[in-house]
Amino acid sequence: MRKFYKQVEICNQTDANPKKRCYTITLDGKPIKTPLKNPLNLESKKLSEKIAAEWIAQEEEIIPHTMPLTQITNTALDKQKSDVENLFPFIETDLLVYRAPKEEKALVEKQNELWDKPLLFIEKEFDINFKITNQIIPIQQPAETIQKLQKFLYDLPAFKRAAYLNLVPLTGSVVLPIYAFYNALSAEDVLNISCIDELHQIERWGHDEELLQSLQNTKKEISIILDFYRFSEEG
Repeated sequence: MRKFYKQVEICNQTDANPKKRCYTITLDGKPIKTPLKNPLNLESKKLSEKIAAEWIAQEEEIIPHTMPLTQITNTALDKQKSDVENLFPFIETDLLVYRAPKEEKALVEKQNELWDKPLLFIEKEFDINFKITNQIIPIQQPAETIQKLQKFLYDLPAFKRAAYLNLVPLTGSVVLPIYAFYNALSAEDVLNISCIDELHQIERWGHDEELLQSLQNTKKEISIILDFYRFSEEG
């Protein structure tokens, strides 16, 4: 799409309702709307500044994939609460639950070291317990675990929900995003935990340019989602 605007501004609409912060971004004076025509209203000044910067950075053409914070915000405003149901299958197949066969001792030790912490965290903070296996065959998690995590996801406010809708499929885990967001992990931390198998493969078999590039792309995506979550919480 050709760039159709010259000026990008942030308008503070908070005065209209002092109890709730509200910032809008305008293009030549007209407020931005989401693909479903919802007003792009933001409570976070920091996030509004970052999104405005994405629009300012556009040159002759508007290139959506260079505007990731705008895209995630559109998800937050356009998606329904029921869309979190798309994440429910990850509860049963959570990456952190399925360990390598015990014969692969070195990999299992790394998985135990990095994957036990997030599981212990949600057990302590939310009283949610997972069964762990070294088998490929799927295992049934306790009904209480499934119910508690489903409720947790349903109860998320829109902007946090959007972050989970993006990070859960990327990591293959519901547990890891909870651990990452609550403990302010870095993109490097999340990559090391979620891609431990791939990193172990490189360590064992040597340099793999294609795999390394894939991991760098994944790290960049993780970083954007973590930034979105952090910016949306800042005033």
